[in-house]
Amino acid sequence: YLGGIHMKLKKLFAGVVAAAMIATMSFPAFAADINADSSVGQAAPGGTLNIAKTYTVNHGSFNSESVNLELVPFGEGDYVHVTKSSETDANAERMLPTFTADADADATNGGSIVMNVPNYTKVGVYTYQVKEKDGDTLGMTYDPKTYTLQVIVGNKIENDQIVAGGEKVCYVTMLDGTTKQNSVKNTYNAGTLNITKTVQGNMGDRSTDTKFDFVATFKVPTGKTLRSDIVLPEGYTIDWNSTKTAGTVKFQLSHSETFSVQNLPKDIEYSVVEMNGETSLANGAYITNAAGENTYQVSYDNFVNGTVGTTEMTDENVIATNITNTWGSTIDTGVILDNAPYILMLAVVAGAAMTLVIKKRREEE
Repeated sequence: YLGGIHMKLKKLFAGVVAAAMIATMSFPAFAADINADSSVGQAAPGGTLNIAKTYTVNHGSFNSESVNLELVPFGEGDYVHVTKSSETDANAERMLPTFTADADADATNGGSIVMNVPNYTKVGVYTYQVKEKDGDTLGMTYDPKTYTLQVIVGNKIENDQIVAGGEKVCYVTMLDGTTKQNSVKNTYNAGTLNITKTVQGNMGDRSTDTKFDFVATFKVPTGKTLRSDIVLPEGYTIDWNSTKTAGTVKFQLSHSETFSVQNLPKDIEYSVVEMNGETSLANGAYITNAAGENTYQVSYDNFVNGTVGTTEMTDENVIATNITNTWGSTIDTGVILDNAPYILMLAVVAGAAMTLVIKKRREEE
């Protein structure tokens, strides 16, 4: 009888030892692996982590903006998939991560979006999808990718042992496919508009004190916000409306002069027109003088209006437009050129007649 009890206790003890070995093999190894995998960082359940925002600037500059992330549902409409855990998807849906925006992100310092980690109670792998919230900064291309956000929740391990009290550690990794990422990435693009005046024609005045009047207009597309400082030549400013969605600047140019507008954000619309007093001049129209006489005829090229980033630009992100004024006139030289051939013929005939008369008189003498 005692031998039977001994055998049962021996088997029970062996089972307990096996279970303990499995646990000690499983959990510490789990913790070591996930610690190496985390690209965003680690935090306790209910804690916070920072996900970076980086910028690439292609010409120009912009002021600070607000940036944030949002969860993206899977195809079934759920926001989390749980594996290697006794936790259910349904329960995990009730404790999704949230994100706090960085309201002051800029090109120099980037941005830092705060991830508020759920208060997990069970170990396992919690998988989400996230993407950047599209902002409204004019000229900015926001990160279009949907990233996998993986949170591996493990028991806290010290000296290869699970810490008493059930403490957990969350290891957070962001993936683009299988490539680990630690930031979302934005690109800012801007360009320069160069407006040049050319004077042509035999009456065209190319002196520097002969000035021609222009107005440049800029429009911000619906749904976008201008967060860039547009740079004009010294002494000029853009007169914006109250919502800063439309603005104009007046300026003058002589022959061969250029008015340069820099740091125009991608997608801003522009147009340039020459003025005759308060009247804008269409292509082919004439400037009139004080007597009401036509003087210069205006000619625009194909780049006098357009959209930055769409209109043809140089490798340096420059749009070059040239406005030509031509004043040609018929100059009265005192000779009616249309009758010149007939006058020449009469002169030849008269000369021949005079020669015959002179020759005949000599013969008679």
